[in-house]
Amino acid sequence: MNYEKTANQSYFDTTYINTSDHTDSVFFNQFSHIIQFKVLEDERRKFTFGKRVFLENEIVSAIHPLPSGQRKYDYSNLYVGGEVYKSTSSFANWSALARFAILGRSTGDAIVKGTFNKNFILKNDTTMLYAEGGYKVVSPNIFQEHWYGNHFKWENSFKKQHEVLFKGVFAYPRYNATVGANYALLSNYMYNNTNAMPDQYNAEFSIFSAWINNDFELGRFGWSNKAVWQEISNDAVLHLPNWSFYSSIYYSHYLFKVLKLQFGAEVYYHTKFKSDSYQPATTQFYLQNDVLTGGYPLINLFVNAKLKRTSAFAQLYHANSMFNFGDFFSATQYPIDQMAFRFGFFWSFYD
Repeated sequence: MNYEKTANQSYFDTTYINTSDHTDSVFFNQFSHIIQFKVLEDERRKFTFGKRVFLENEIVSAIHPLPSGQRKYDYSNLYVGGEVYKSTSSFANWSALARFAILGRSTGDAIVKGTFNKNFILKNDTTMLYAEGGYKVVSPNIFQEHWYGNHFKWENSFKKQHEVLFKGVFAYPRYNATVGANYALLSNYMYNNTNAMPDQYNAEFSIFSAWINNDFELGRFGWSNKAVWQEISNDAVLHLPNWSFYSSIYYSHYLFKVLKLQFGAEVYYHTKFKSDSYQPATTQFYLQNDVLTGGYPLINLFVNAKLKRTSAFAQLYHANSMFNFGDFFSATQYPIDQMAFRFGFFWSFYD
């Protein structure tokens, strides 16, 4: 819901419903239910696997305003699918899933996905290899095709978006290290263009990313790190930072042998890129090609405490804002909150 006490004619190019005050009340309700028949794998038998077949139905109701009244969209989708899997093997585990929309607005949508997970010994240590691949056909959502508000309206007919996805992860517990890579090939990509309107990019483009996690421990000191590298073959309609980093250094200690204390600092950072702008009238982010954001570290200081079932934390969020250097924006024209003190408590209850 977007409420305007006054419709700012200088901020918005157009006003379709009311030039004084207006409330864009948009509703989206979805009810999903699934019926499935499942056969569990038998751990006592070597050459067995689990299997299931299912029917899934979703009922959707969506509403947007009109100059007089509202427009309502009621539709449903029926999906059929099946899965086979192995999850209890000491040699390797795997799964294969297929799901297809056979009736309704999303007829023709599909998901085909496979996973493979295997542990093996490397230099007397257990390591893990995980691989995943899949293909998706996705319909545009109802509000990407139909919309009427006080400042935006559109009627679109988009093609289905196609996605080919691959993922690989390798974990080496001996060195507390995990590395991974992702690859995605997209066509008919749906996005919000520089006018904050839904659009579709019909050419293909790919995204490749690689990341590494590593945790170091030396006595009571710990140091956790994650680095992500991303590359897009064509950034005409999607912008991402090339590098993102996270690092946390901390000191842990037991006080009176029962109270665990941990205090330290963490930093988030990504290289500069043309981050999306935000349109409050539609509550959506959209493409912009002019302003760079990023290249600025966000530093938090923290203290954690745990006593039996009770945990507490205190955080000095964005502590480096007191030095007032850099342009700390999370999105175009939307700065990160300045320094703030946060705290909280957790109390676990046992059944």
